[in-house]
Amino acid sequence: LDLSDKKWDVPFVLALLLGETLLSALIILKIPYTEIDWIAYMEEVDFWLDGEYDYRKIYGNTGPLVYPAGFLYLFGGLQWLTKREVPKAQIVFLVFYVATQAVVMTIYTTILQQTRGSAKKNFQSAHQVWSFRIAMGCLCLSKRFHSILLLRLFNDGPTMLVAYLSIFCFMKNKWDIGCFLF
Repeated sequence: LDLSDKKWDVPFVLALLLGETLLSALIILKIPYTEIDWIAYMEEVDFWLDGEYDYRKIYGNTGPLVYPAGFLYLFGGLQWLTKREVPKAQIVFLVFYVATQAVVMTIYTTILQQTRGSAKKNFQSAHQVWSFRIAMGCLCLSKRFHSILLLRLFNDGPTMLVAYLSIFCFMKNKWDIGCFLF
């Protein structure tokens, strides 16, 4: 049984994503949320929803709004979806998190498959495959990434999802979609 064979790429990624989902749910349940910006984001959205469009007059408890309009649309939607409740927001951010991991692992797998296709036969070794898979495993164990998305609800998470989606589109020569997302 050769687990480095390309037929195991997708099952490996799916197993990592399942493990990541379970680990992330456990993190949400067991580690307390740390309030840093969520309340400020909601305050900024309130100004905008009340009809204020002058950025100089939109602020939250951490200071003035410094993010582009897409932030207001995203967090306006999150405010509506979660009713400002942090546990509900953490579940939405769990979806962002797993989706981001899935896109990044798809990028890694795409590069691995391209490397397999272009490498000389003797260079296609289990070591090469497992170096990609170990990198994906390390990605799942990132304490910082879990913290940013699941325990602090920073806007970086959804932003990075869109950035990685654009990179993936560029890799697949979908330039129009990639540029739109970027």
